[in-house]
Amino acid sequence: MRPPLASVDIPGYHGPATLLAFSRLARNPLSFFPDVRERFGDLAWIRIGPERVVLVSDPEHIDALLWHQQAKLEKDLITRRLRGVLGEGLLTSEGERWRTHRRRIAPSFQRGDLARYANTMREIATTAVHELPISGTVDIWQLASTISLDVVHQCLFGTDVQIPAERVGRALEQMMAAFMRELRTMRRFVPEGIPLRTRRTTFAALADLDAVLLDIIQHRRAIPRAPNAPHDLLDRLIEARDDAGTAFSDKELRDEAITLFTAGHETTALVITYALTALSWNPEARARALDELDGVESSAAGASQPYLRAVILETLRLFPPAWGFGRLAVEPVVLGPHTIPAGVSLYVMPWVLHRSTEHFEEPLSFRPERWLDGLEQRLPRGTFLPFGGGPRTCVGQHFAMLELTIILSTLLRSHTFDVDPAHDLDLQPSVTLRPGGPVPARVSRR
Repeated sequence: MRPPLASVDIPGYHGPATLLAFSRLARNPLSFFPDVRERFGDLAWIRIGPERVVLVSDPEHIDALLWHQQAKLEKDLITRRLRGVLGEGLLTSEGERWRTHRRRIAPSFQRGDLARYANTMREIATTAVHELPISGTVDIWQLASTISLDVVHQCLFGTDVQIPAERVGRALEQMMAAFMRELRTMRRFVPEGIPLRTRRTTFAALADLDAVLLDIIQHRRAIPRAPNAPHDLLDRLIEARDDAGTAFSDKELRDEAITLFTAGHETTALVITYALTALSWNPEARARALDELDGVESSAAGASQPYLRAVILETLRLFPPAWGFGRLAVEPVVLGPHTIPAGVSLYVMPWVLHRSTEHFEEPLSFRPERWLDGLEQRLPRGTFLPFGGGPRTCVGQHFAMLELTIILSTLLRSHTFDVDPAHDLDLQPSVTLRPGGPVPARVSRR
């Protein structure tokens, strides 16, 4: 049962002002949430239709929430709606199911086990740059999407399975676009059983994707790999067992595969796009990155590239793909002097946190060098959350950092990418932070 509103003494949008708040939120979430924090402080109350929300913007509160009171939380209502698309994979599952799946999947993403994928990533990126023109114009969002889709394909499913990349890419794009349209309008309050056009589009795209994924899973089960053959992530998921010796079912494999496919493809492509754009708009940073890359052998997978890593971190700070995420309190949560009742959603917004003047000097400037003197270690926990936080931190973050390093270094060594400084990225905050359209860049071979 929901507690009465009077039990919540947090400043924010109460009463009739909630209608104005939702209107502003629907028009421009990226300006709405920073403004809420500026107006009302580190804990702010918002009503979004029937959903009661507290925006949490203080790193100490976030630490208390995600690390110390995680047992009182479940995924928020928006993430729950994603179950209709992604099933119950790591992103959307709860409780013992999540813990069991995490234990089975995590070993495949340990740092020491990722080196086996480095050569695959490098070969894919190298093939892509060989296909680029000596000079001309390319859409770097499309380029990054193609490369990251191929990486997920080969690292997750192997090279013996041919995935119809265009068909899969189209299905993923349709699903994301339809979900975003529903999220940003009054459609989000329509009960899930009602077949809105956006939902019909989503389920049609999902059926197309399911047909591909389930066919691959059944093919791999029917023709298992030889013991000495290279194993991809799907092999390792098929072989994974819990403490009782139980394996994943086909449905569970599908749910985890589509989660890894969607999250791994989308987020990596976004960071590559934004990094190339930011470097284009900041020529001194690009020159410094190139100086470092020119001094490192391209085949040295483990070579130190501190400035390139700083470029990636700074891109994740300014353009976090996971720009916001939420938790639903299933028990009362204590944050400072306030007790948040069960039934309230708590939103944590990296978009807001990463642009805080309290922790980042000139927060709106692209300054990779800020990360070169140990800033990442000095920041209070709960300040920088490109991969989430607490026990539910993204299981693939080390895979993502390796992939980003290899792809960006390969692209930058080969070509110069220049995005018009007047180009409007038209950032669209949906499940991820996407550009509003193509990101054209003039390319020239170095």
